Amino acid sequence: SNSKSHRVIVTTVGAALKKLPLKKIFLNSSREVSVGSKLNFNNFMHYVVVNGYTKVAQVYEQGEYAVRGDIIDIFPVGTDEPLRIDLFDDEVERIRKFDVMSQRTTSELKSYTFKVMSEVILNADTVKTFRSKYREAFGADFSGDEIYEAVSNNMKYIGIENWLPFFYDEALPTL
Repeated sequence: SNSKSHRVIVTTVGAALKKLPLKKIFLNSSREVSVGSKLNFNNFMHYVVVNGYTKVAQVYEQGEYAVRGDIIDIFPVGTDEPLRIDLFDDEVERIRKFDVMSQRTTSELKSYTFKVMSEVILNADTVKTFRSKYREAFGADFSGDEIYEAVSNNMKYIGIENWLPFFYDEALPTL
């Protein structure tokens, strides 16, 4: 028998033509945190922000994080409960899942691998590319343009994924 499996994809023309994120976004965006290992706080905070997490006073929803001293609360996308990472200096002492309402620990983990949270990764390169392509497409007056202002300030904007081709110089794949 033939070892190649065949697939049939049923979709709309619009979905088939929609630009997709680059594969490298997903390959370079996982980050493992494990008990007993070192965690560079500043690098991790950079990772969290670049991957679209929002800083809040207290974590309630997926995509949020909060920092209190040596404790990082973070609610990864695709999990049912947020994580509490306890640090001792630069070492991960504990990783606990906790209940949002009671703030009580529900279980402990030895490690957790964070995955990319958004199709759009905001960093110096993607913001610069976006600004350039946006100006090219729409001219130079951006007073009051919410999406241009948000991206220029490294902030996520609702529906930002629809602007995907504006963030990358490389040609984006389709389905």
